[in-house]
Amino acid sequence: MMVRWKQRKSDACPRCNEPEDASHVWLCKNPELIPFWKESIELLRSWLIAQQSHLSITATICSRLLEWKTGIPYSPLNSSFLGLRATDALQDLVRWQAFLEGCPVLGWQETILQLDWQSPHRC
Repeated sequence: MMVRWKQRKSDACPRCNEPEDASHVWLCKNPELIPFWKESIELLRSWLIAQQSHLSITATICSRLLEWKTGIPYSPLNSSFLGLRATDALQDLVRWQAFLEGCPVLGWQETILQLDWQSPHRC
């Protein structure tokens, strides 16, 4: 990306030397980046809580993005709400990179609305 913007002469990632494109910014496997990723996930978690997102939605999104980035196998969801489980499974199929890049599966909006309607236990 930095070559495109004429900020560097080489397309090699400065952290791992792999060719750097838009996807590589998210996918770089350099272990030094994990603490920054975790910090970003915590900022996202704080923002979601401030937006009064349902705790199950917040936990699912944050854990899945962290698991996706670190390559950890997805943990079982700690939610009894089947709509969230189905939406999560669909997002797993499409990949969480798509979610991160602004292309969540269509079930998220419906899941959010159903959870908010069924539960008065918002953050």
